[in-house]
Amino acid sequence: MVLLQIGNYIQHKGGVVTAEELAPYLDVPPAGKDSESIVVDESYVVPALVRFGGSPEVDKDNNLIYRFPSLQKTGRQQVSLRPHAVSTHCLQRHPMLLSSTASMCHVAWPA
Repeated sequence: MVLLQIGNYIQHKGGVVTAEELAPYLDVPPAGKDSESIVVDESYVVPALVRFGGSPEVDKDNNLIYRFPSLQKTGRQQVSLRPHAVSTHCLQRHPMLLSSTASMCHVAWPA
């Protein structure tokens, strides 16, 4: 359920987000003891990057952003986050021409 919320949020933001925007949905590690540390750990974003095919980029203002091309809408395109139904077409039996003798036979796959 949380992954669907993350995907919807990223899609709503045009496929580009920051780690801070995703933090409420992900497991953010506790902050270090040194509050003035300049090291920033955004590794908590990795599950979203892997799941939705995102990648880190640096924008023109030198901010670290995460781009998810599969969740970017272009024009009237709608991206579905739900699993696609499996077509049963490939599971049906169909007559096939197996030789040039023009004899038709049915191919039966084991059940």
